[in-house]
Amino acid sequence: MESLKGRLARARELFLNGDIDSADYKSIKSEAEQKILIIEDNLLEIKDDGFSVGEVSRLLDDSLAKLTKLNLIYSGAEPEVKREIIGSIFPSKFTFSELKHRTASINPTSELIYLINKKLEGKKKGQSRIFLLCPMG
Repeated sequence: MESLKGRLARARELFLNGDIDSADYKSIKSEAEQKILIIEDNLLEIKDDGFSVGEVSRLLDDSLAKLTKLNLIYSGAEPEVKREIIGSIFPSKFTFSELKHRTASINPTSELIYLINKKLEGKKKGQSRIFLLCPMG
């Protein structure tokens, strides 16, 4: 919203300097004002949900803390909680065939977390190799 207000101010300055004509200024102004109204409406909807930025930040921190301890939570949980954890990671049903199991899909969020972890592990390995090749000094 600040960038739109800045753009509107720059357009006003250009118009006052005679660099753009009134039609261009009106076009820029109406476009910016429409976008600002949309952003303000979205902000009002967010405020109506009853969550402040601090509350969302706290919920996000709590969620991330739980995700990092998911293995500990799972190992100490009751069977119902274990089912919920597995169900959140694998939304499709498991298929068992000849003592093997399959699942049709993984939750996209979980899949992204696993991909990020794989990429980070690769970077850590690469850094340790570079460290080993560097002369000690």
